[in-house]
Amino acid sequence: MTPRLPLLLLVLAACDTALPAVRHEGEHVRVAPDPGLELCGGTLAHMDEFVVRVSAAFGVDPPTGDDRFTYYWLDPDDFGRRTPCPDYVGGCALYRDVYAKDAPLNHELVHSVSFAYGVGPQIFVEGLARAYEGLGAVREPQPKRPRDVWSFIDANWIAPLNYDVAGSFTSYLIDRFGLAEFLAVYRELGPVSRRGAIDRQFRKDVGVTLGRTIVDFVEGGADCLHEHADPKLSECGAPEIAWDGEYVAEYRRLACEQDDVIGPYGGGDVVVMRSLVVPVEATYDIAVITDDPDLASQLAISLFPCTQCGDDLAISVVAGRRGTARLGAGRYSLRLHGPARHEARIGYALTRVPEPGED
Repeated sequence: MTPRLPLLLLVLAACDTALPAVRHEGEHVRVAPDPGLELCGGTLAHMDEFVVRVSAAFGVDPPTGDDRFTYYWLDPDDFGRRTPCPDYVGGCALYRDVYAKDAPLNHELVHSVSFAYGVGPQIFVEGLARAYEGLGAVREPQPKRPRDVWSFIDANWIAPLNYDVAGSFTSYLIDRFGLAEFLAVYRELGPVSRRGAIDRQFRKDVGVTLGRTIVDFVEGGADCLHEHADPKLSECGAPEIAWDGEYVAEYRRLACEQDDVIGPYGGGDVVVMRSLVVPVEATYDIAVITDDPDLASQLAISLFPCTQCGDDLAISVVAGRRGTARLGAGRYSLRLHGPARHEARIGYALTRVPEPGED
């Protein structure tokens, strides 16, 4: 969430800006957490890498030195009093400063990168952050298919905005016209640009009216869920698992302090990111195990296709269970999920199921 800039000075004057000192120094992000808030071992490196990846996608240089983003991770109880953010939001970004109730919250880091292009209409500011924020700790796609774009085209930074609508429409525009073309439109619009100005910019830069674009989105582009539309820059760029396409297994300790564990996210969850290339379309048996039945419901693996809005479906399997999935050829994000507050052990195995007629 990005605060409405004309109101910013008034908001800052009304809040107590006592903020914690920086405790974690990354190459592109510095983190200043409130007392008692602790990053998991891989979170700072993940935030740094995420900023690099988003900056590269947007065609800007990631911040370094004194220009690094400062990420204030704050206690939710007095969040609104100490920051320029409304108390009801999870976070907001003001150029190089991010204020958040959780860590990591990559949505706000996208905002800080996108400020290089100015501040456009709210539907595109929030839509762009939603479109590139990644999966967070989400295990499986949410069943939302937003369509009503017109209700939010003139969003004015005060009335509620449906982030799913904004993200879905922005993802559609980027897929249809390209990110560079979308950013060219975005750069020319201001934070209070309304539908007339947006329509004129669409006609000029992409040769299609705003109204025609919305009709096309509703008819053919609105069914793509966020978890599929997002390019999953970190998730699909994660270290690749070496395997033969027939069988792979891993059994490991999962604890917040490990240097590849990211979290604790908003719900106290941790994630380990991997990627997996399926060489040919096949059916796979997926089994997940743990030696601690009390934690089984909090442990899982998830697989998301790295294609955007294709026919391949995501799958999530909880520890103690198994599933079968038909996976198309291509790259997948494979993530291990667990609790931040408890050390656990998790294992998984993917085994290709022979096709009919195979020995």
